[in-house]
Amino acid sequence: MLQQSWLLLQPSGAPADGELAAQIVEAAQNLQDCRARHGSHNIPAVRAALALVTGDVAGRDRLPEDSWESLPTARNDWRRAVFEYAPDQPVVVPGFADDQEYRYYVALARRETLTPPTAFRLVYDAYTLPKLYQAYSDDAPVPPGINVFDLHPYKFLNGKPADVRSQRKGPFGGPRPIGSRFGPQNMVVCGWALRALRADPSLWDTAQARITKPHYFPPAGTQDVIAALERELGGGLRTWEAIFDSKGYVPTGLGAGSCGAGFAWDELSDTGGYAHLISAASQWLLYLEG
Repeated sequence: MLQQSWLLLQPSGAPADGELAAQIVEAAQNLQDCRARHGSHNIPAVRAALALVTGDVAGRDRLPEDSWESLPTARNDWRRAVFEYAPDQPVVVPGFADDQEYRYYVALARRETLTPPTAFRLVYDAYTLPKLYQAYSDDAPVPPGINVFDLHPYKFLNGKPADVRSQRKGPFGGPRPIGSRFGPQNMVVCGWALRALRADPSLWDTAQARITKPHYFPPAGTQDVIAALERELGGGLRTWEAIFDSKGYVPTGLGAGSCGAGFAWDELSDTGGYAHLISAASQWLLYLEG
């Protein structure tokens, strides 16, 4: 929020916008100071905003950056769950796409663009991570844009889901609940990924030539990846539009329980869900309009 707001206000020239931009600089410093006092002085997304708004070129140069050499060992939860697991040790599936969003903004703060390795990693995560929930849903296709509920984490064990949808092992006897976090967040990442592939149509092929690690790539070519990303983002917007039309709001969770059961998740109209969907819709328009 700080980074995007500063980019909007900084070139304006209007006195009121200049005052707001100055407050954003102060806010970025306060955020960094707060994190440092709590023992986390080196959070890249926080440092990125501060370095950008203060014009700290050296600070921007020190931000982390992906490379083709680092990607084979960079964390990806699809590989962790399906191939790189320790025997009999559960792997928790992520409930957010925070890491991918942080990585995007850090990259922009560092170079004002995406390098090919960073762009590919966003494409790779956006394409592979939905496969985890799809593996859980063994008896029904997963609607685009739908994924886990962060407060009811899913696990994989020995390369497979610890339980599957047909077993109906949710908190209330039905399927596990879904949420308005990971699915819509990943839709945003899909938008960035689609635009990266449009800017460099050879990106996926280049990565396959540079990364030879076993089990790294799912069996897919560039057009398969593009089709899947378009479905997840464009179709996901229709999915959540239907949910909104049905309920009158975007809920925190679906199938997670109502107030009568002691949980309010299905009955809460959640700002977080709207924020990600608005961002996803913006990315879809930018992609469609070139």
